[in-house]
Amino acid sequence: MSKKKKIRKRFKRMSKNKRDIELKNLEAEYNTESIINFLELELKKDKKKVSSHSKYVVYLAIEILKQKKIDLTKLEKEIVIYGALLHDIGKYKTKGRKHADEGVNIVNNQSDDKVFEKVQSIIPQILTVIDFHNRTIQLSKDNIEDDKLRLIAKAVHDADKISKIHKKRTWVKKEKYFEKEKYFKKKKMIRTVESIRKKLVIRESEKVLDKCIEPLNW
Repeated sequence: MSKKKKIRKRFKRMSKNKRDIELKNLEAEYNTESIINFLELELKKDKKKVSSHSKYVVYLAIEILKQKKIDLTKLEKEIVIYGALLHDIGKYKTKGRKHADEGVNIVNNQSDDKVFEKVQSIIPQILTVIDFHNRTIQLSKDNIEDDKLRLIAKAVHDADKISKIHKKRTWVKKEKYFEKEKYFKKKKMIRTVESIRKKLVIRESEKVLDKCIEPLNW
């Protein structure tokens, strides 16, 4: 088997097995089906792409917090999961940098909806995660006083950045999200990884990034 085929096979196996198993377990434990349906309904034509991306951000954020050896209560874990799932909901209205503001407005305006019934007590925290997921320089104690919530917001921020290794421009051909059927563009991937690394705000996030690109074996 050629080196390229081995890399493709290894990356595909990595990107499906552990992630998919852990996400299924989380979905079953926290019953996130209604939130995912809400997300996909709001995003309409982009639903599959953004839903897959948001699920991956959930997985990465939890991996980052594990690397940092942070013990989360069930409520705190719900903030991570729902905040990460909904972080891009604002893209329903805008694709620009203000999609975080739009996301906060969408969830805030529909927080009384039955779909949010189970997470009413943590809506403010979920809104904070959505609001700050793309605001690197504002993830400070001045803006988020609660230490644990600030750390969760940082983990979702970094997870969202790490997920950029799956951007279409980095690959020769892209079939489905996460399923790389063709060889990656090495120079673009290197530039992408270097750019991501500079934007990470938690040191342990670099370990998660390195694990994600390890199967590429470059």
